[in-house]
Parts: sequence; structure tokens; C-alpha cells
Amino acid sequence: MSGGTHAAYGYRYQYLVTLEFFLRYLRDHLEHLGSTVLHVEPTSLAAPGVAGDEDIVDFAIEVGDEVILTAQVKSSVEPARNEVFPGEVKKVFGRLRPADATLAILVTNRPPSPGLAAQCVESSSNSACREWVYGEALQVPADAESGRRIIRQDNRSVEDLTASVASLVRAFRSDRHFSLGESTARLVSINLLYRIFGAAADAEPGGLSALKIVDLMTMPDAQVAHALGGFDWGLPVAGIPTFASTVPRVEHLNTLVASLAQEPEVVHPRVIVAHGQTGHGKSALAADFCHLYNNSFEFIRWIDCSDPT
Repeated sequence: MSGGTHAAYGYRYQYLVTLEFFLRYLRDHLEHLGSTVLHVEPTSLAAPGVAGDEDIVDFAIEVGDEVILTAQVKSSVEPARNEVFPGEVKKVFGRLRPADATLAILVTNRPPSPGLAAQCVESSSNSACREWVYGEALQVPADAESGRRIIRQDNRSVEDLTASVASLVRAFRSDRHFSLGESTARLVSINLLYRIFGAAADAEPGGLSALKIVDLMTMPDAQVAHALGGFDWGLPVAGIPTFASTVPRVEHLNTLVASLAQEPEVVHPRVIVAHGQTGHGKSALAADFCHLYNNSFEFIRWIDCSDPT
């Protein structure tokens, strides 16, 4: 893979982790929604004299004008071949300044090296994530949160993270009795990721407030359908075109999702045909499905049968 491909994978993974982490935090702390803010790439929070780093993503969570958590996300296309070493972790926590926050977390899909593992105590483990308390934090009493340093190895794939974000979006939409369709949730998730990118590029001065995030997640159904009808997917994925939907087909998208399971051996039906009059949005429906669920499939091919070649 080229360096550009590695970088693209890294940033997609890292911003997804950032979004999923923040939404999960909000679900666990609903009582603080009005005073919670997400800072992405918070350069103002970096330790004095610490240079920027272009291959990682930093974020921080602020509650009531106090930064209570700082985090860094690191990733690798081949995590099993790229262990995390003690010197690297020391630099990470030096950058995050955990003494000034309640908690500092390194989130990565890379496993700790044996040398690093010897400096940690594993605090939790499951098939999705493992966590270790690092270094000096071993001296902190179990009931004291201040200055704790946590290493979290997140073993989930990009698709797993995407599905988790969609699930969290549905939870917030359920609170307000809006539709819970998978396609609706994924469309809203993409909108949220754009806002995360904007925050990282300083387009969101002062950070992203939890209330703004919740407003985006609980967009009324008609507004979601309207957004889908004119959505700009950006660069085509694997040659998949972009169409402006004359009539948003959100319900049909949800039907497609329900029919096409992720495991090929259990997919039923094996072929789905969209039929109807010309110009009523069949191609737009297929293209929107491919863009929304490109992470769910190993390979997607778009064949334009109107082209004789």
C-alpha cells in the first residue's frame, strides 16, 4: 500500500474512534449534556514546546469548562506487526499532560510490546477491547481518578466502528421518537464525521458542544430524507457514481439493508432487482447504498449497462 493509502486508512479509523468514543461518553453521562464539549486536535491543550504530530489524532473532553479527559488515537493497517513500545507511550502521555486532567487515554489498534506490557496492569479485557493502566498510575489508589493513564487496544474493524456509531445514533434518535432505520443512522453518522473533520481544521472554534452533536443526530426524518436527496458523497468510491435523488428513497434503502446480510452465506435474496420507470431514482438508490455501506463489503463493482463498451 502507498503512503497515501496508509494515511487515508489511519485518519478514517482515528476520526471514527474519536466520534464513537465521544458518543459513548455522552450516552454514559447524559446528565452533563449541557456542559460537555469535544475538542479535536486541541493544539491549545498541548504541552508547551511539544511539536505537532501529523500521523495521529488528539482529542479532549471538557465538562463545565474543565478538561476532564485527553486522548490520542494511533493506528496501523497491520496492527499485529506494529507493536506499541514504551518510549512511544512515554511521549504520548507527555503530550497529553495527564496530570492536568482526570484521565489520559491512548487508544490504538496496535498491541503493546512485551516491554510495555511489563510496565502495565491489565484492567479489563474482551474480544473488542483490552485496557491497561500504565506506569506511574500504578501508584494511584484504585478510587482516585486524577492523573490516570490508560492504554486501550481497540480490536474492532472500521466496519465494526461504523456500525457502533450508527447504533449510538439510533439510541439518541430513539430518545426523541425519530426513525431508527440503519440507513438513516449511517447518513447522520457521515454528517457527524464531517463536523469532526471541521473541528480538527479549526472550522469549529471553541470545540463541538454535545448539544450541537445531539441536534445533528436527532434531525427530523423529513430533513434526513431531504439531505439524502441532495447529498454530495465527494469523491466516488471504487468508481461508484453520484446521483442527485429526485425522490429520496430512505425506506427502500432500509429494505436493501435488511435483505443484504453482511455474511455472504446467509444473504437472502442473493440478487435484488429494482424496477420502475426511467428517471424515478433506481440508479440513485443503488449508488447511495454503495456509498453508505462500502465498508461492509470486500469488493463492489459498478457496471453501467447503458454503455455498450
